[in-house]
Amino acid sequence: MSDKFSLSLFSSCNLNDPFFDSLKSDYSEFSQWFTGKAISGDSAYVCRDNSNLIHAFMYLKDEVEDIQLANGILPRVPRIKIGTLKLSESIHGQRIGEGALGTALWRWQESNFNQIYVTVFPKHISLIELLTKFGFNNVGKISGENLSF
Repeated sequence: MSDKFSLSLFSSCNLNDPFFDSLKSDYSEFSQWFTGKAISGDSAYVCRDNSNLIHAFMYLKDEVEDIQLANGILPRVPRIKIGTLKLSESIHGQRIGEGALGTALWRWQESNFNQIYVTVFPKHISLIELLTKFGFNNVGKISGENLSF
């Protein structure tokens, strides 16, 4: 198993890999979004094993926009969004999730952005626990997901 993330083009990742099945299930528009990112030449942080299978995937997005929550609006400020963070069950307990969040926080620290955030479905309990460990707090709901800074 590779022990670090590398920046990889979306186009170098196989959307038909079973790794992405849960994302396709949770987000009906995932395949279209992913294909658009591949066509645009966008990159994500990917952790692969020695046989090139994906075990972790994280997309970071710079943005400056309002965020519409269920109970209000967060004003427009420079932010980094952890747009996609998925870890394979096969790597649970190997601290790869901590490495992913460390990479995201390092990128945020090097930027001039005011905030970093992520959205997560309440069913992803272990991810929420990891985010909490790294200082993220639930600040509201957006499209059925919890928004954490």
